[in-house]
Amino acid sequence: MKLRTICILLALIMAVSLVVVSCGGNNGDTSKESASADISGQSDNSADNSEVISSEESQALVPHLDGTGLNLDGKVFKILAMDNHQLYQVEQICGYYRPEGNEEIEDDPVKTAIQNRNNKIFDEYGVTIEVEACEGYDAFVTRVKNDFLDPDVDYQAFCGGSNFLAPLTIEGYTLDFYGMGDKSYLALDEEWWDPVTQGQMSIGGHLFMINGDLLLTDDEQTKCMFFNKDIVENHLGQSAAFEKHPYQLVRDGEWTIDKMYEMMKEAAVDGDNGRMDYDGADTWGLVGVSFDTYMLVMGSGLAQVKKDSEDLPVFAMRDEANKNAFFKVYEMVGDKDRTLFVEDYFRWDDAEGKVVTQQFYNGKALFMTGSIQNISGDALRNAEIHYGILPMPKYNDAQENYSSTVNPYHFGILCIPAWVTEDELPEITFTLEAMAYLGNRDVTREYYDRTLKLKRFQDDDDSSEILDIVFRNRLVDISVIFNWADCIQYYNQLRSSGSDNVESFLQGKEGAFNAAMEQTIQNFMDLDQ
Repeated sequence: MKLRTICILLALIMAVSLVVVSCGGNNGDTSKESASADISGQSDNSADNSEVISSEESQALVPHLDGTGLNLDGKVFKILAMDNHQLYQVEQICGYYRPEGNEEIEDDPVKTAIQNRNNKIFDEYGVTIEVEACEGYDAFVTRVKNDFLDPDVDYQAFCGGSNFLAPLTIEGYTLDFYGMGDKSYLALDEEWWDPVTQGQMSIGGHLFMINGDLLLTDDEQTKCMFFNKDIVENHLGQSAAFEKHPYQLVRDGEWTIDKMYEMMKEAAVDGDNGRMDYDGADTWGLVGVSFDTYMLVMGSGLAQVKKDSEDLPVFAMRDEANKNAFFKVYEMVGDKDRTLFVEDYFRWDDAEGKVVTQQFYNGKALFMTGSIQNISGDALRNAEIHYGILPMPKYNDAQENYSSTVNPYHFGILCIPAWVTEDELPEITFTLEAMAYLGNRDVTREYYDRTLKLKRFQDDDDSSEILDIVFRNRLVDISVIFNWADCIQYYNQLRSSGSDNVESFLQGKEGAFNAAMEQTIQNFMDLDQ
């Protein structure tokens, strides 16, 4: 696919931290040109295949937006985005992003697909899509708050990591997507907006954050389990633990915490000095960080909150099912002869702690938790090992579905700022709807089917199949998105303390958790008045 139009650097704002990039149109010419109806098909945001709406079926670029009567010719639509130098943070809006002093462009079919999407929207509707990049989370949040009373603000939406944007929704800086009524063209119940995730992120019938095929960072931050194929092949058929290949266990519904732990016990081997250590020749069952404790518990499909009949969250960590899931995970991650976490030897933010996860890349660990973004990262791509991916293991084989959660710090979501007026909503939501719909049909196909499946897992149909399972069963836990009373650390703190007295621990935490959660709910209710 050739790049039709390279993003144009329009303006440099606030020295290095803010850059505006034009993402669509004919080299900045906002005169409307002939419509493009080249629509190719793709699965929904959870990666299920769906039927393709072809250009023969409808000549409209976005069929369900045809006939609205809106005139966007000459309009500029801008999104403020965080730039923390992770893959697709800014590029998911504009395709190609070139900060000052970096004029080189590395050809990337996904970024090209995003650019082409924006060009189609310009050709059909006359609207130019721009992105303004804000360096770092603190600068981003400060910028949004300072812009609240600024009449000259020129961006109509913003996006970034959910954990950092959630406080802005509580403080009233964003609009409720469920309260826009007939002013909105967003079809949030359609596949290109990931309605399952929207339902998990709503509170009391309010929804201030959305995600879908307009973004890629939500997919990039979905969690999964990586495994060393060579270690598996060396053990396969040699014991009950390795009676079946992990891929087959997944297909048979038997990929569970117990089965994973059995395999870890078999694979973990002291290599030289009679004790397990990170700097020796030892082979580990699992390497990672303490936060993986939470990720593994979420594999049981049990968020830290549940919803009541009024769509309100309720503290669930003291439910028997949740506690039992923690006990099972705790036994495995607390076994320091088989599990090696960074915090066992280093502070969580110590750069030298990377030596722990490096054991996986060096072929010295059977399992490592990670995110989908790791697939495109240099560490895995340059590692001289054969690896595959799995969903998080189930609690037991009676659990209906696998469940993989997200990294809440970087899980991409989109908001509309509260200063947007009702009169502006039709144009804004129309443009967002077109971006998400075409993202589903064009961009996600390039990203998911071609880049992730065909390139990253070339000649590995099994891992491609597993990707579908991971995305189809994603769990977004709003308790950690809002991080009520620092609940994001509860399971990790228990593991680090060396205690499995979860009942006593949670009794001491529940009051503060509920107070913080109730304050969020009250703030949302107050916005109705």
